[in-house]
Amino acid sequence: MDCKKEELQQFRKRLKSTRQTLEETLREQVREERRLINREAKIRELSRRLHTLEELEKQEALHVDSRKGLEKEQFVDHLGLVADHINVDPRYEKGVEAFLDTWLSCLVVADMHTALQGVKYLSSKGLRGGSFLVKELTLPQSSSPLISSHSLFSHPGVIA
Repeated sequence: MDCKKEELQQFRKRLKSTRQTLEETLREQVREERRLINREAKIRELSRRLHTLEELEKQEALHVDSRKGLEKEQFVDHLGLVADHINVDPRYEKGVEAFLDTWLSCLVVADMHTALQGVKYLSSKGLRGGSFLVKELTLPQSSSPLISSHSLFSHPGVIA
């Protein structure tokens, strides 16, 4: 009988040891699964960012001919691209890029007169896809909307 009790006690010790090993293995598996989930989330985040940047690159390509013409002849006194003027905390970069989208590749100009010069220049060269953002835009005090009150918006190819 003592032999059976001792054998039972040995069996309980091995069972306890096996249970502890199994529990530790399960904890390690859970930790590893969490690491994988975090990595997958990071990969999805980077994939979305890459997609956004690829889209920006495509949009940029649409404007390359226009900007090349602009840079060679310096047709107007411009202030660079919208993207050149933006510094964002890296945590918010993706959101800002997604929000601004095509505006990032717009050429910043000082005033409406300069924008009109740019539109006329692009038209004269047969170039398309140039976008302008007017830095010092002041709206008229009259009740007449800007779109109908400024000659820039009546120029062929201009979209407000």
